[in-house]
Amino acid sequence: MLILAPGQLKSNCASTELPKQDDAALRFPVDDVTIPMTSIELHVPRGNDTIKVAVGVFTPPDPTKTPRIHGAPIQPGYARVAVDQVSKGYEDLVLDIPGGDGEKTLGEAEKAYILWRKRYIIILGCLLHRQQTLGPDKS
Repeated sequence: MLILAPGQLKSNCASTELPKQDDAALRFPVDDVTIPMTSIELHVPRGNDTIKVAVGVFTPPDPTKTPRIHGAPIQPGYARVAVDQVSKGYEDLVLDIPGGDGEKTLGEAEKAYILWRKRYIIILGCLLHRQQTLGPDKS
């Protein structure tokens, strides 16, 4: 009989898996955006890096109100984004949180507002600055 400690992964590859990160108490570049309709890239994790799956825009929430999407409060660690265009091959990517009109995949969410993990929202100006500072991305 195998007994696992709380939080221990059950896979025989457990040492290579990462538990889901709790981003609720962390700050990300998207938290510092003040300009409405800021161009963004939506990424997902891939190995030790991330890969772009869509482009869109982010408008910071009104700081005097509770951030909401489709009438519901936004979950900690997520931000409301508008998806403009999904990258080819990622239309069937399942959303962490379904959209307000029942969108379950990224392709269904094109031209709609959804929630995306702040950790994987890339502000295009930050990406340009990063490339100028560090050189071109080798991915």
